[in-house]
Amino acid sequence: TPEPRVQVDAWITITGTIPETAPSPASRQSQPAQSPHLWTPLLLPASGRADLRLENNKTFKIQGRAYHDRNHSPVHLEALGIQTWLWGRASWPNMERIFYVLWSSHQAEGTPPMCIGFEVDSEGQMQPVPLTVDLPPAEKTLYGMLHWPDFLLLSDGQPWMRVQQDQRVDHGPFYLRHFTTNRAPDFVTPAHGTCETIVPSRIDLAIHRPLVKMRVSAEQRPNSVWLPLFEGSGEGRVTRL
Repeated sequence: TPEPRVQVDAWITITGTIPETAPSPASRQSQPAQSPHLWTPLLLPASGRADLRLENNKTFKIQGRAYHDRNHSPVHLEALGIQTWLWGRASWPNMERIFYVLWSSHQAEGTPPMCIGFEVDSEGQMQPVPLTVDLPPAEKTLYGMLHWPDFLLLSDGQPWMRVQQDQRVDHGPFYLRHFTTNRAPDFVTPAHGTCETIVPSRIDLAIHRPLVKMRVSAEQRPNSVWLPLFEGSGEGRVTRL
């Protein structure tokens, strides 16, 4: 007998511009041609709307800035030589800023990470910006992930964007996602955004596997008996269990 599942109906619409990238020698140096990984922004800038309906007829409507990209690679993340990958974006009314901070698993200890940014205007023109990053001492989360609550991105030694990681919305043993407040000298008001941190070598470690199975459903294997506590809405979770 199939397990009872929580049903969510969702209607999502995203409208935006297909960005055009203006390559530069700096960007080509920052993204080596031999890398099999390809990052492609698909709609930027964009706006979106989501209408959600849960099985208890509770509805949610969300409208605002949207973002859509694609990552393609014929090999898994760890095989790409990624030790830690930190990326985020911030949305001002007429500008989107995106950043990547990457530590290679092959680089010597103490070597600064590779860092690059992108500025995308309201017409979808996308310009790469070579960056450096000023990081405070890293903190560790409950599950052992490195975390930088507040850090500064610099272009030619001048502040480009300060990222303050606020509410944590994904918290796991190999992945973090935060809502962020972002400030830049070019803009009077701060911008909302997101920041993600991933450590590929920590994916699917045996010590974390039972905890991950408690939160992830699957069709190809038996699910954890605790899954109903974490899947679906907060209401009725004890009854589901």
